Amino acid sequence: MVGNTRRFEKHDDENQTAWYETDQSWWCWWNNDIEANAWILKAIVAENPKDPAAPKLIKWLLNNRHHGYYWRSTRDTAVCATAFIDYRKAVGEDRPNYTLRLKYDGQPLKEGKITPANFLVLGARAFDNQLTIAGDALEGGRHTLRLERVGLPRIRQKPHARSEATARPRRATVSSLRGPSRQASRTL
Repeated sequence: MVGNTRRFEKHDDENQTAWYETDQSWWCWWNNDIEANAWILKAIVAENPKDPAAPKLIKWLLNNRHHGYYWRSTRDTAVCATAFIDYRKAVGEDRPNYTLRLKYDGQPLKEGKITPANFLVLGARAFDNQLTIAGDALEGGRHTLRLERVGLPRIRQKPHARSEATARPRRATVSSLRGPSRQASRTL
């Protein structure tokens, strides 16, 4: 079955993703690219879990969440989640044993050990998924923030960054001169 669908497969080698395009339509229940790609992932995993398209399809599904957090519906989420679970079980990623290290300009900032014993209960807390760098510790210029994994399985994480200004915003004053204009922006 998967062999026939391969002719519709699209690739983005630079982004290391693969997907299957569907017709554009506003009928979400009738045509849903997220759900269709998740079902194709399930078929690929059932036929050949080591197929090189599977991790690329997973990355495409993760990249196509709205605002990086959720898909369009609970139905999309359910199909994606079960497809990911099928893949993880098929390739042995359901038995994690790895260390995560977070480095800033090569210097280790955090480390957490994830094992089958603590994966569901303590896994997130072992690393707590947060990092705060105070303004005075962050010098100007270019910096590198690196997440490393030692052990198995692969990391599939879509990073998000948020910056906050700690200074109070000031209002533009009314005078004969035009007050300054201020804009806030987020850099990801």
